[in-house]
Amino acid sequence: MSTDNLNRSFRRPLLLGFLLLVIIVGFWHSSAELAQGVRILAYMELVLTVYYGLLLVVILRGRYSFGLALAVVLPFLSLMLMAMSHEETPAKVFIWIFTIPVLAYILLGKWAGFFVTLASSLIAFVAYSYRFSHDTQIYGFLYMSDSIICMSIIWGALHLYERNREKTAVMLHEMATSDELTGLYNRRMLHITFEHLAVAASRNNQVVGVVVIDLDHFKQVNDTWGHDAGDAVLAHAASVIKENLRKSDWGFRIGGEEFCLLITADSAQGVEIAVEELRLKISRSPCLYDDVSVSISITISAGISMCPDEGEELEILQKTADSRMYQAKEAGRNCVVSSDDGVSLQ
Repeated sequence: MSTDNLNRSFRRPLLLGFLLLVIIVGFWHSSAELAQGVRILAYMELVLTVYYGLLLVVILRGRYSFGLALAVVLPFLSLMLMAMSHEETPAKVFIWIFTIPVLAYILLGKWAGFFVTLASSLIAFVAYSYRFSHDTQIYGFLYMSDSIICMSIIWGALHLYERNREKTAVMLHEMATSDELTGLYNRRMLHITFEHLAVAASRNNQVVGVVVIDLDHFKQVNDTWGHDAGDAVLAHAASVIKENLRKSDWGFRIGGEEFCLLITADSAQGVEIAVEELRLKISRSPCLYDDVSVSISITISAGISMCPDEGEELEILQKTADSRMYQAKEAGRNCVVSSDDGVSLQ
């Protein structure tokens, strides 16, 4: 699940809860205002309540989106500000201003919440000053400064909360989808990513190469220099892989010294050329370990399978590529095998 999906899953139930609350309160509040003769606002609240009922059905059937959140928040704030400006509403209606940052930040996010809160607060302040500046009992310095301080505390706390929540969401996403040692994506992301790439490649008449890579003689590295050196070699190999992947390519660590690449190209030959270039880059980039006092040479053996030519299921393609990787090992290592006839690229 991406960070965008995490944010959507976080905000969707809040948006639904807000809509349910406003629909219930809207009918009750508009009825009370009709009884008191405040007809214009009562009718506007009834229209907004019906509108929210329709939005509730839409969101229940779909997912959270920023556009839907705006469609919920902006009419609510507009009605609130209009009520504050209406000459028949009492001063106590301005207490609703403290809900502005809560709704804006929770439903819209950090920066949209900031600007919506800023604009709405300024409009509310101007409306309050216009209506009550002549009344010293409710427009004195202490009264206004207390209100501004309370608003600032709520606003600041919500901004810090949303900023830290977004950072935490990113951190959790990285922990769930990435390998800690190498920074490459993990096996879980491999399955998710392949599905998207396969669909896009089919639509664009391209192929997706599934490449299984194994570091040659990795056990000897651990036995000779220790496991810390082995970790350094894995991290170094991963960095070379990341540096040489194109924007359309993906790299994963799938266990031990094994990696998997998903490479999109116009033809199988394009995939083979990309993997061969990577093999050469790795073989020419030794790992400098222990403050550069040790230079550890690295080579790889790789096997390639093609989607859709050799299958459309990742498990089958990965098994084929894995088998060819072992063929590369048997052929002397430091080579790439892309077909079952044992022909190697080196």
